[in-house]
Amino acid sequence: MAAPAARERLWPVLAAAAFAAVAALALAGAMITAPPVVTQHLTGESGVSLDDAPLSETPLEEAP
Repeated sequence: MAAPAARERLWPVLAAAAFAAVAALALAGAMITAPPVVTQHLTGESGVSLDDAPLSETPLEEAP
């Protein structure tokens, strides 16, 4: 009598695929619902003075 054939288990593969799908959907939802990083651009036309901007956001001046 022949020995029964070894069966491959499918549930670890399905669990990994389901986890990857849930993680991808969660990250996509977070990217869509997250507020934008920059909410107001620092331009002279918007009423925000460039002189009041933090030092890291001031434009660089050219050397004489």
